Amino acid sequence: MSRSIFLLGAGASVEANLPTASELTACALSHFDAQSNAKRSLAARFDSDMGRHLRAVIGPMQAFEALHGDGTLGLPNIEAVVSAVELLSSPSSVELTPFVQLWDPAVHAIQGRYSRVSTYGMLADTSSQEHLSLFDKAEGGSRGEYFGRLHDALLTFMKSALALPAGQELQYLQPLVQLRDADRTGPMIATLNYDLTLERAAEQIGVPWSHGLSTWLRSGRPEWPNGHLRIVKLHGSLDWAEEFVPAAEGRLGKWSWAAGDANDIHTPPFIVFGQREKLRPNGPFLALRAAFEAELYESKQLVVIGYSFGDEHMNSIIERWIDANVEHRLIVVDPHWAATQLRSPFAAALEKLRAGVAAESAGRIVVMQIPAGAAIHRISTPTAQAVGPSTNADQ
Repeated sequence: MSRSIFLLGAGASVEANLPTASELTACALSHFDAQSNAKRSLAARFDSDMGRHLRAVIGPMQAFEALHGDGTLGLPNIEAVVSAVELLSSPSSVELTPFVQLWDPAVHAIQGRYSRVSTYGMLADTSSQEHLSLFDKAEGGSRGEYFGRLHDALLTFMKSALALPAGQELQYLQPLVQLRDADRTGPMIATLNYDLTLERAAEQIGVPWSHGLSTWLRSGRPEWPNGHLRIVKLHGSLDWAEEFVPAAEGRLGKWSWAAGDANDIHTPPFIVFGQREKLRPNGPFLALRAAFEAELYESKQLVVIGYSFGDEHMNSIIERWIDANVEHRLIVVDPHWAATQLRSPFAAALEKLRAGVAAESAGRIVVMQIPAGAAIHRISTPTAQAVGPSTNADQ
C-alpha cells in the first residue's frame, strides 16, 4: 500500500457500541435526570438537578435550529451543547457579548414559540427563561459559576458514557492498528474521538502505542517512539487531564496537559469541543494538528473513516491537501454518505468533485459505503495494495 494516513471520526467507534454525538446528548439528559431530587433546597439541589439546567441550554438551541436550520427539533450533538455551556460559563470572553442585549426580542420570541414544545421529552412546560432564573436565584454563586459546574459535570459524564466494558474485544480495529506501510513503519492514525478504542485494540494484540506527548512538554513537539502505533488525539482523550504547572525560577506558570486516568470519574478529561475551542492555545492541540498536517503532506493517500465533515478546521486541511497535488487520493468510509452530503456542504463538494473527475483521474476520490470494520478489513488486506474505483458505490 502506498504511504497512507488515517483520520477517524465518531462513526469509527459505532462498532464498539459507543454512542454517537447526538446519542450522547440524550444519554446526558437521562443521566442527569436520574440524579434529580426535587425535595432539596434550591442551592443544594443544583448538582442533582442538572437535567433541568441542561434543558435550559438545549431548548433554545433546538428552537434556533428549527428556525434557521432544516426546521426540525432534533437533539443537538454533545459537542455543540458542551461548547455552548462553556461559553455561557464565561460570557465576557466572547467578543459579541456587548451586543447580546440587542438580541433579546428574538431570543424571547424563540423561547415563547417553543417553550411548551415536547421533543424526546426535551423541553418541559416551564419556559427556558424560568429555567435560567435558577442560576440567578441559587445561593452563593453566579450564573457563570454554575454553568462552569455544569460544564465540568458534562465532561466527567463523558468518561462513563464512552467507557469500554472490561474485556470488550475490538477485532474490527485490529487490522488497522497493525498495518505497516511500504517502508515497514506504521501509518499515523489521527482521531477526532475522545474514546480509547484504538489504544485498547492495540493492547489486545500486543501492539505498543503512543500519543506522542512524552516529549511535548519539553520540546513543544509531539514525537512517537520507534515501533509504536502513532495515535494523534486531535481533540483530546478521556485519559488526559489538565493541570496547572506553577511558576518556578526561570519558568512561567501555566495550565497544561498531563497524563490522566480514564477511570477517575471525578476529574474532567482534557478535551475540546466546538469550533473556536479546537484552536485552544494551551495544551498540545495546536502542536498535534501541525504534526498531523505535516504527515498528511508526506502521504499520498488519506483514509477517512466515520467522519461526517462537520469540522471547518479539519475540512480546510483536507481541502488544501486535495488541491495541492493531483496524485493525492482520498478514501471516505461512510455507510450513510447520502445523508452526510445533506448535512455537510464540504461532503457535497467532495461528491461533486468525485463525480466530475476526468477519466485519467478516476479513483482520486473513493467512497466506500460500508461499515468501518468491513472497510478496514478490505483496506488492510495484503493483496489490496489500493482500493479501486469500483468501491465508489459499495452498499
